[in-house]
Amino acid sequence: MGNSDSRTILRDHIQQLVNEDISDDGNDFWPSLFTLESTIEDINSMVSEDDIGRLISDYRNNYTKLLDYSIQLLEESYNQVLSLDSEQLTCTSNAVKILARIIPISYKFPVSESLWWETSRAFRAIRSSVGLLHTQVYTVYASLSIEKSDGIILAMLWKEGLLLKDRASDVPEPIWQRRFELLTLVKFLISDIPLNKSSSKTVDLFITEIWFLQTVYSVLNTLICFNPYGFWNLPYASYVRSPNMEKAIKVGLQVVCLLNFAEGPTGSKGNRVKNAIAGIRERGDLISLWKAIKDVLNSVYIAKNTYLPGSQKPFKLEEEVLLLLFTLVKENNGFLQLIVYQKDMIDILFPILHILLQVPDQFICVICAYIIIKFSEHRRFCVSLNTSVNNTLLDLPLFTGNYGDLLIITFSKLILSKNPATDHCSHLFLTAICNISPVLKTLCPISSHNIIKLLQDFSLASWSESEPEVQAVKILLEIINNFIQYQWRGSCYLVYWLLQNSSMIYKINKISSQKSKEFSDVCEKVVQSFKEMKGIEQEQFAEIFKQTTLVGILPLPHQIMSRKITFEDKKMLSCCLKYFYQPGNE
Repeated sequence: MGNSDSRTILRDHIQQLVNEDISDDGNDFWPSLFTLESTIEDINSMVSEDDIGRLISDYRNNYTKLLDYSIQLLEESYNQVLSLDSEQLTCTSNAVKILARIIPISYKFPVSESLWWETSRAFRAIRSSVGLLHTQVYTVYASLSIEKSDGIILAMLWKEGLLLKDRASDVPEPIWQRRFELLTLVKFLISDIPLNKSSSKTVDLFITEIWFLQTVYSVLNTLICFNPYGFWNLPYASYVRSPNMEKAIKVGLQVVCLLNFAEGPTGSKGNRVKNAIAGIRERGDLISLWKAIKDVLNSVYIAKNTYLPGSQKPFKLEEEVLLLLFTLVKENNGFLQLIVYQKDMIDILFPILHILLQVPDQFICVICAYIIIKFSEHRRFCVSLNTSVNNTLLDLPLFTGNYGDLLIITFSKLILSKNPATDHCSHLFLTAICNISPVLKTLCPISSHNIIKLLQDFSLASWSESEPEVQAVKILLEIINNFIQYQWRGSCYLVYWLLQNSSMIYKINKISSQKSKEFSDVCEKVVQSFKEMKGIEQEQFAEIFKQTTLVGILPLPHQIMSRKITFEDKKMLSCCLKYFYQPGNE
């Protein structure tokens, strides 16, 4: 925080700005305002939304002067690289913070658009703020050898990784703070996208011009080099990490993912950010991104499940990293094809399911579900789910089984909880279970019981002919059919619970639609074949079941077809805007 004297002077300047006209010859006012030591918290607390509204409505001349002076400071620092002294650094930093405060609020006023685009203010602010993200002294310590790759100046990248293989220079904390402030400004510059729209004038500049790609690669490289565990993975070493680096990664990933879903003037193909993400081809680069994503998500899980309380810092990056994983899975086919063959790929389930069990925002639940669905479209991933689970999540009952059981138990708990955040994701969870059902070799008693509980729950609701519940029953019948026809020996507990609920199966068979008739017929035939065994204990049934077969009774297994879910960029952009600009995420 700034000291008490500077805060008092800053407050006086703000009050003067919103309550009286600043004369053209008041040359001392602007320099004294911008040379004060201040923080983002100072600016946000002292410049209220009402103050900005009054500035635009009643003191528009002051507002335009404030814009012009702030943008001028950014341009001077961007163009006069070698003359940056401590006073100029302070002035530029304050200009960034003031613009980041007033711009998103000013977008709410219709008159602001004409003021913003007059005299090319918008273009000048965007170009200078992006340029400052890669300006010597202000945000980078670049080497003298300037090398370019597809228009990217490699020496100006923040960290090594994509494109840049040589080690980049380490920078002190003040530079990370300035990077974070500039990324925050960029985030608010692109907040002018109207809901239900796919772009804006500001966003078009970011996604059609090549100069922002330098920032895209810098943010991704910073994530690659982040290492959330600290030096040598020692306990408590994670606390040595720069807090402003963490903030810069968080805001930077938000900006990159937001721009990825935007649609330019010539359609999505004209989006350079999307093309850059889809164009990452080298195996080493994709592995580096995968490892960085996995490490951050695992560190969040470890921080809450470690034997040494507080030994792992809980970095608040999991939501942004999940969105990046979603983006890579959606946009980069090579990324998904590569990671499903990684031996440690299955380890990503624990942190993702842990995040889901915390019942986060509905948007994050959808992201997690979509990622797992995309994984489940690949047979290699489904086969790896047969790996035994050595431990379980704290919020789940103890069980002995595999990763497939872990998925089913987690999803069924989320569905049956009827929480508003996860309630709209029920069909996504069931889709993922349906995709893995033909490949799982065994089902543990708890997951078998949970599948039948889900069928009970949705079948009762489906009698009211509610379309979502009817669709859920169809998927559940397909799941049970897959287990019975493809993994008969491993489905003994599922068949046991079918027998225990045989009356429900008969009722479902009577009301089933033509599309789900095949699946409900299979369930009824199984019940008929074992109805004389109803009432015996679960373990006794399992022993007898292993010696039986329904070959000749059941129809031949149908061809395995994975269910696919698609999300439109426009819908994702709208969700991102609502989530990242809501109070608490700003």
